[in-house]
Amino acid sequence: ATYTALLDGKGELVGAVADMGILDAISAESVSRRCGNLAGTGLVLCEANLSSSALEAALKRCRAARVPA
Repeated sequence: ATYTALLDGKGELVGAVADMGILDAISAESVSRRCGNLAGTGLVLCEANLSSSALEAALKRCRAARVPA
C-alpha cells in the first residue's frame, strides 16, 4: 500500500492519495492460515482497511485463542 500526503507551509494536510489495492490480496483464508498459532500472543492489531471477511477471520482466531484484538 502507498500513501502520499500534500501538506501546506504549516504542515497541515491539504490532500492525500492512497493506493490500498494490495490489501485486496489478503483474504480470509490467508488470514486463517497465517494466524493459526496465537498462543502466547498478548494482543493482535489489524489493518482496518482489510476486507470485512479478513477482519472477521482474524477476530475469530483471536477469540478462539482468547487473545484481545
